[in-house]
Amino acid sequence: MTSGTGYFSTDKKNTPLRNCYSIIPNYERTKTGTYIFILGFHKSNDWQTEIITSLLEEFLIAIYNNELQIKVCDTVIKADNLYEIIEAYKENAKIAYNYYQVLTDDKAVVYEENIEDLGKAELRVLVKPELHRKIMMCRKNGMKIFDKANISGTIPFAGICILKDDKINEYFREMENPQHNAWEPERHTSDTKTSAKRNMSALYKFVKNKVIELGKRTTIDKMDAEGMGEYFTDAETIDENAHDKSEIVSADTNDIEIEVDTQLPENIGYEQLKDNDKNEIQDEERSSPGRGNISTTRNPNTNPFSIDFNIPDNADKEEQRATRIDIMSVRLFLADPPENLYALIFIPQKSSGKGYLQISMSGEQGDIGATIIIAYDGKEGKVIPCKNDKIFLDHIVCGKKIKFGLKSDIQKNALWR
Repeated sequence: MTSGTGYFSTDKKNTPLRNCYSIIPNYERTKTGTYIFILGFHKSNDWQTEIITSLLEEFLIAIYNNELQIKVCDTVIKADNLYEIIEAYKENAKIAYNYYQVLTDDKAVVYEENIEDLGKAELRVLVKPELHRKIMMCRKNGMKIFDKANISGTIPFAGICILKDDKINEYFREMENPQHNAWEPERHTSDTKTSAKRNMSALYKFVKNKVIELGKRTTIDKMDAEGMGEYFTDAETIDENAHDKSEIVSADTNDIEIEVDTQLPENIGYEQLKDNDKNEIQDEERSSPGRGNISTTRNPNTNPFSIDFNIPDNADKEEQRATRIDIMSVRLFLADPPENLYALIFIPQKSSGKGYLQISMSGEQGDIGATIIIAYDGKEGKVIPCKNDKIFLDHIVCGKKIKFGLKSDIQKNALWR
């Protein structure tokens, strides 16, 4: 497939037109402007739907502000009938449907911010179940550049960010690639790449902070846990391994409050522990027993890389020799409120052999151990060994996501550690 340039001229030398001509029969232009003709157009059965979908995705703001009207065969798209068009094509133009809700819903919140010394940017955000968690980044005239993602994986939102002032609009326009669908700081002609990147980061920071701020103070009683299939097996798999069918992880979630403690310094390396080191670890474990951390237990009678996973009757002494493994990130969901069934995903900072995850509840008089009734492997749905407030893991790999469902005696409004 190739593309070429064609010329419409008065002769073979491409002499410019001095009079007003029209390729389209029965249409005569009355003022200056531009025609774009597509030669060799591949006409599919639903080509009109494809074009209308593309127009809604790319020019929604301009149409909504009555700055653009488009006719595709017998379909006219303009501000007056935009609602009917969006409703008719929302299954094809899903992204535009998200942004149309941002424009029309009374619950959407508008923020304004001066980005460095460039001028004002306007952000309109709506938090609502099933929205696609993206922000449309636009020029001043409403032309879409791209959809900004990776803002929040837990807040269901959609938003529109418009560069309102001429200065900031022109500044970011100089960073656009030839396709006009991305900002690339190295393309800036009047500023350095470093400075352009810093200003772009300032705009992104404004967008992200406002989304998170609004998400924290917006209550959504119930929403679908979109994307949970990535972390947990389907219902049939869990059902095959569970004795009680009511213990299946549900896709519905409720809001819960999570308290994250400041991580204590981790013990780096696997060298043989000295007596002073053992006492220091024991003191640390007594003062902060397993708050949101994974621990691996050592057997002091073997080499320093050996891990003892057998829990003896005097388990407390053995567990005091544990080396804590801090967590990079953690996500916790109340997956099935009636059954008090939770879904937990975390990423360890170190690799190890066998170990345990200790879970406790924050009470008024201090931390209270949470009794884990049953735990499931999030990938295969197999039952994971657990005892009291600990869940025992066979293999811990640094940076690798560990996922499972668990049922405990903790009430859904409790604080987790």
